[in-house]
Amino acid sequence: RGEFMIAAESRHRVKQLKEVEERRQKEEMVVRQGTEKSGVAEAHVREAVEFNKAWTTNMSEFELRATQIVQELRDRQEAALAEAIETARAEAKARVKPSKAVLDLIKTQERLARSGNYLEAQKIERKVHESLRKEASSMQAAAEEDAAKKVELFKRQQRLEIEGLVARIERGRAEHQ
Repeated sequence: RGEFMIAAESRHRVKQLKEVEERRQKEEMVVRQGTEKSGVAEAHVREAVEFNKAWTTNMSEFELRATQIVQELRDRQEAALAEAIETARAEAKARVKPSKAVLDLIKTQERLARSGNYLEAQKIERKVHESLRKEASSMQAAAEEDAAKKVELFKRQQRLEIEGLVARIERGRAEHQ
């Protein structure tokens, strides 16, 4: 129809409208993507918070159980140590026996008493008591020293047992983390 100017203007107007529509759609897409991105970020934060709560609870339960296990071991060891000390003392008392010299003095005292020599028997009796006291104290000291060594060995074994348990707990903690 010969209306070239109107056609050119219409074409130009359509082109402008398409560009405006494309910009609008692009801006809308950017807003929608930003909203989705912030929603995903919020979900990640919520998950992280929930995970941290669960992790804190889990680790506190682990630490509580580890403390309980160590305390139970220490309690058992204290009871075993008390029993070991008592046994060592009983063994030490059982080992206190008179020597051959003291036994010979006792026999001599008995012979003197039977023969009627009471004064000599009384002197020998004093020697027997003094010798028994000396031997008992030296034997008791040796037995107590032996018992102390056994107790120290027992304590060392208990320390190693505790250290082993703590090392296993540390390994468990590291694996847990």
